[in-house]
Amino acid sequence: MVEGEKARDALAERGILAVATVTGAAGLPATTVLEPLRDFDVVLWPDNDDPGREHMERLADSLYKVGVTPRSFEWEAAPSKGDAADFRGSTDDLIRMLSEAPRWSPKTSKIIPVAAGIRFSDVPIEQVQWLWKGRIPLGKLTILEGDPDEGKSLIMLDLAARLTTGRPMPFDDTPPLLAGAVYLSGEDGIADTLRPRLVAAGGDSERVWGFRLEELPEIGSRDHDGLAQIEAAVQAVDARLVVIDPLTAFLADRVETHKDHDVRRALRPLAALAERLVVAVVVIRHLNKSGSANAKQRGGGSIGLTAAARSVLLAGPDPDDPSQKVLARVKNNLAAEGPALAYKLEPHEDTARIEWVGETRHTANALLAAVAESHPPGRLEAAREFLRSFLANGRRGAMEVLAQGKKVGINSKALHDALRTLGSKPEKVGRRWVWDMPRRPTPEDSQECQAAEGGNLGNLGDLDPEPTDRRVA
Repeated sequence: MVEGEKARDALAERGILAVATVTGAAGLPATTVLEPLRDFDVVLWPDNDDPGREHMERLADSLYKVGVTPRSFEWEAAPSKGDAADFRGSTDDLIRMLSEAPRWSPKTSKIIPVAAGIRFSDVPIEQVQWLWKGRIPLGKLTILEGDPDEGKSLIMLDLAARLTTGRPMPFDDTPPLLAGAVYLSGEDGIADTLRPRLVAAGGDSERVWGFRLEELPEIGSRDHDGLAQIEAAVQAVDARLVVIDPLTAFLADRVETHKDHDVRRALRPLAALAERLVVAVVVIRHLNKSGSANAKQRGGGSIGLTAAARSVLLAGPDPDDPSQKVLARVKNNLAAEGPALAYKLEPHEDTARIEWVGETRHTANALLAAVAESHPPGRLEAAREFLRSFLANGRRGAMEVLAQGKKVGINSKALHDALRTLGSKPEKVGRRWVWDMPRRPTPEDSQECQAAEGGNLGNLGDLDPEPTDRRVA
């Protein structure tokens, strides 16, 4: 990355992929403009003067804030105010020098007096509050996961029905709460599905606030407007339960669910809302297709979702009784291990409802192992499905792909075979190998390929701030 088109063009003529800032040394591109560079190894080449170096120092700080740790290149033999256009050495020597440039690191800031935070001794000890003791805490995030048709939505509507009529939760001997609920559904309609199920479960419709499909609030957007809508709904019905069904339907497009930092950044304000309003926030998600019997690795998207939740519950078929299902605990940071519960999906007039059966010995891992044994997924197809999802937003480093695949139970050979059968292969970019999904050729491919091999990317200031294909950007 250089300052000005002249320096950029000089590098492009040598076959070096380059972009230029066009704001002048006094200005900076917006953060959103820099986001497409997350997947690149960025080298900053300042003009050889104080304004140029200060410009690149500020730019390095901006890149660092969007997840890029750039390299800082200093051309020692540069003339006064010299830049890339003045370099007269060989291209091979230049590429070597650029690749050896050291990583930038933030400058040590001055010592700041302690102003934020609080001493532990000044915080009164509080007991964890529960919506459903040992399973769903108040003021925290909970995940309910499972394959389709296991009754996840019915479970949550049954709990909402109990809450809105002051009835105890299943097999919970603590005093029940009487409060409202907020239900965000990205798949089912309120009139034909959600309200009939709530009524079948004996709930009070007056105490439940829902969002129509065309009015779904967005989570993880930059302005947090979606969270404001959820908070207003909580206050409207004095809710103690918020259900997000499924989570992926409400995440902003910019959130990449396979990236830990994206997931955590999107969920952090939601967790803060849960704590501030003392509501239980339950998000529903599907399982991935890895076939692993390790329940903590089977949730769709990044394992950062599992880490961010204080409780994770799994709904699955009962291995011993095909007529019923089991709700088991995957993790709980706030309570001791407790028994799983068996339940049935019972028809009721034109809809269905949950019938709780009782405690069962089954664990989450046992449920998944039984499913894998009875319906073993194809090794190759599971790997292909993983790659389609993991590479959906563009290319990723080979080591990152293999490490994430290992986490969900897919070995290196399966991933390499899957990539080949999908019509793609590893590609070396700079000093690292990357994986990407193939795409259909377009009339612009020849021009695009030139850019990928070191052609002119154009002015950084002209890049789309939120490109649909980061690889092209």
